[in-house]
Amino acid sequence: MAPPRSRNGRRPFLLSLFALPPRYYVAAAGLFVGLLLIGGRHEAAGGLFPGGWSYLAHFIAYGALTAVLWLAGRGRRPMRILAAVALVALVDELHQATLDFRHASAWDFAADMAGAITALTFLHLRRVLGEPSTRPESA
Repeated sequence: MAPPRSRNGRRPFLLSLFALPPRYYVAAAGLFVGLLLIGGRHEAAGGLFPGGWSYLAHFIAYGALTAVLWLAGRGRRPMRILAAVALVALVDELHQATLDFRHASAWDFAADMAGAITALTFLHLRRVLGEPSTRPESA
């Protein structure tokens, strides 16, 4: 079955975002890391999410970074993607440890990695199982 098309024969906008050249995803990942390191230098960054909500923010942010890197690599080499995300998370925590008003946290790193592993698992299962409409029907 062909991918869905809009009335003018083109893919819907959101679906077209998944067909960009890899360099755009690499640029998005670089922007994420840059904003993470630059934005994390500010004192207010530590209090953006009160209580346990910061762990959810870590989970979502690093899951999104993982998805962007998955798209950049077209889903190849998932362990390299996981290693790259772990390196970014480690650098982020070490960067926070050097700031007087922030602190490094193993729990933050754990939330980062949980988001990355969840995203990789979801993306891998989606690839293996395929779209429901394209799976062969069992008799």
